[in-house]
Amino acid sequence: MSKLRHAVIGVGGIGRLHARAAKQLEETELVAVADIVEETARRVGEEFNVNWYTDYKEMLEKEEVDSVSICTPHYLHDTMTVDCAKYGVHILVEKPMATTIKRADEMIAAAKKAGVKLGVLFQWRVNTSMMAAKRAIDEGSVGEIIFAHLNFYCYRSQKYYMRGYWRGKWAYEGGGVLINQAIHAIDVYQWLVGLPIKRLSAYVSTIAHNIEVEDIAVAAIDFTNEAKGSIFATSISPLGWTDLLIQGDRGAITIGNRYYIDEEGNTHPCNCTLYKFDKPLKQTILESVKYERDIAPKPTPTPLSVKSEWKDHMAVIKDFAQAVIEDRDPMVPGEEGRKSLEIVNAIVYSGYKGVEVQFPLDPDEYENLFKNLSRGGTS
Repeated sequence: MSKLRHAVIGVGGIGRLHARAAKQLEETELVAVADIVEETARRVGEEFNVNWYTDYKEMLEKEEVDSVSICTPHYLHDTMTVDCAKYGVHILVEKPMATTIKRADEMIAAAKKAGVKLGVLFQWRVNTSMMAAKRAIDEGSVGEIIFAHLNFYCYRSQKYYMRGYWRGKWAYEGGGVLINQAIHAIDVYQWLVGLPIKRLSAYVSTIAHNIEVEDIAVAAIDFTNEAKGSIFATSISPLGWTDLLIQGDRGAITIGNRYYIDEEGNTHPCNCTLYKFDKPLKQTILESVKYERDIAPKPTPTPLSVKSEWKDHMAVIKDFAQAVIEDRDPMVPGEEGRKSLEIVNAIVYSGYKGVEVQFPLDPDEYENLFKNLSRGGTS
């Protein structure tokens, strides 16, 4: 297979970008689009000179499709993925892959049974700062990770939630700031740290919006190696940045709107900085008893990425197409895409139940809570 016949389901929003990418990439040929809104389907179909449909199943029956992008509201992802798998079609689904891990598991199982690829689109992973940080961590530059903190700030108005029937509602969106906006940051957080979570405790609230779902959340995390972490996310801050700090025994990495000061006192802006310790942290702490004065590791800053370059979805779509052609896993296979969703589900479960969550999160227990929240319940 040298070129994939690709289709897009849901082209009223980000799906149009998927269609453009499939039209431009050498690995794909855009053959059709589908959208439940006839005017939207027709407009995008005519724009890219491909067949258009209002029923994605009809599209799958009539078109010879190798792969598909699913870009519909969150609550439709699982059903559509299972349907596409039955047609033997490889599937790239927009984030989040589903509203709950139980439904994500059904998607993964369906893809495996059909022998098709399932990928999740998390384009933050190809951001230059994230990639630089990942390389440094994998190379051992920070040593064994001791703690990791994520702060995610964004702003959404009440009008934003009025633009779509599915926004701000448990049954359709699956949550608020955690599952829709912050899930990109949560994905790279768990990807960079690379440690399984042992347990988590969280608080969630809806403070400023008239919506069902949360607009602020904070979680304390205990990793399996005894490292500690935290996640803070909100959609009520006009500051609008993401701030990551990961520290290990030999160094630390910061990502975000930061700067560092060199030995001469000069200030340097940097989106991603590696701070290498001249001595291992734990060793230095213990050896300090040998000296009259306290000693501490000296951190030397090295810029890894002076300016974060945000690549669009095209890099991830291209990788997915190549994964199908080369018969390998895509950048973010279903099992990997599930990880951030489990963290989101766990924060919601802990926040609403008022309990500590032990990992792995029980899919059935969360499903029961989710269905109750979707019916207007509180726990």
